[in-house]
Amino acid sequence: MQHNQSLRVGMQSAVYVLTIPPVSDLDCALVLDILRMANRVAGEALFKVRILTPNNQPVMATNGRPIIPNAGYPEDFRDPLIVLNNLRPSEQDEDSTVPILRRAARSGGIIMGIEYGALLMARSGILDGHRATTHFDCLPMAHESFPNVEFSEELYVKDRNCFTCAGHLAIVDMLLHYIKTSVSEPVAATLAAELLAPEIRQPQTPQRVSLLDPFSTQRDPRLKKAIIEMQNNLESPLSLNEVARRVGISPRQLQNLWRAKLDSSHNAYYQDLRLDRARSLLLNTDMQIGEIAIISGFSSSATFSRAFRSRSGSTPRDFRAEHQNSLSPMIQRNALRTISSIAERNAGFLYRCLNDHPYTVLYVTRGIERLLGYSAADFINSPTRNMSSVIHPDDLKSMRRIVDTALENNNNWDIEFRYLHRDGNTVWVHEVGCGVFDSNGRLMYLEGMIVRNLNPPEQYVDAISSD
Repeated sequence: MQHNQSLRVGMQSAVYVLTIPPVSDLDCALVLDILRMANRVAGEALFKVRILTPNNQPVMATNGRPIIPNAGYPEDFRDPLIVLNNLRPSEQDEDSTVPILRRAARSGGIIMGIEYGALLMARSGILDGHRATTHFDCLPMAHESFPNVEFSEELYVKDRNCFTCAGHLAIVDMLLHYIKTSVSEPVAATLAAELLAPEIRQPQTPQRVSLLDPFSTQRDPRLKKAIIEMQNNLESPLSLNEVARRVGISPRQLQNLWRAKLDSSHNAYYQDLRLDRARSLLLNTDMQIGEIAIISGFSSSATFSRAFRSRSGSTPRDFRAEHQNSLSPMIQRNALRTISSIAERNAGFLYRCLNDHPYTVLYVTRGIERLLGYSAADFINSPTRNMSSVIHPDDLKSMRRIVDTALENNNNWDIEFRYLHRDGNTVWVHEVGCGVFDSNGRLMYLEGMIVRNLNPPEQYVDAISSD
């Protein structure tokens, strides 16, 4: 679309976009392109985009596309800071991000947390006493982990200098709202028209009303209100009579609406909402099954298990065992620290890497420094320091063959091989690893634990002795 006249605003600002893996290429593209298009429709550089990454190294988006930083960290963050992160990052990245966010808050600038970025803001303490949101999959964990933050299921929330957003298409609404209220209403209106956005959805818009029914714009507003009441009362479910009273209609009218609009019933729809919450908690937290049952509004673990099995075909325990790692790349902190502690006591580490030629490292615990002499930060998303670069060249080919065969057969691998220490010495290790697949069976990355092997295989010892 061409613009015949300029909408000059006369103001310019840097915008820092902190991209922390795992990060969605979609979310990153939405942020960068909306800011770029705002500059174009305004006829001037309203926003000078500065891309930041942990350790100023390129990071890999979840689809494998590299995101390259183009700036260093400023002395202060008087200009807006956008925190892009979709799932729980590595411990190192999370720990390094917290002081950055606190420093930005002290500078008094605008901070925007997208999806899991909102939880990083909460962990830094800058959202205490604030209203906030995140993607609905993360909300149960957010409620449990950050009681000082009022998380609600909305597309985006602005509370003082803090914006938080559910991610994905809600990014469009949040940025248009920011441009409209803080930069230029004409620019926002023109940009919305170019994006084919008929209207900017308001912050209070629920996330899942439109997701539950693709024809939500045609749905009776009384049914919308009923669904919102039910979503806000999952732990202590409301009766049909109570929901009807809050909506302002009779129970019979409400039941008729369920049948006419959604071919469902009050009880069936309510149970689906509660099971959705339970599924999210099973995947994204390490809470006990009994706790999840109570929080999801079931009277007992047995009642919950029967309902869950009826819908999913497996018990909650079996579902978690089968899917938690493959459907939820978030590593639970308590469990991670326990396993990491075991690995480090045995001179080892945990890792997550891509199944590419160099085995690009997405996450690694600090035990790698004790074992190999390199810091964990040397490896994370580094284009030069990766797993292949420290594996003994005589072992690399056979190791790849074993890993590839295990992946083809959907098996774990259990192997012994040699690393090269930073000082040049050989380090024998024992690795247990596996591939992590998404719900469609696509390989996302490799994970495993590596510990020092104090008793290397005899055939290798003999070969070394004969050299």
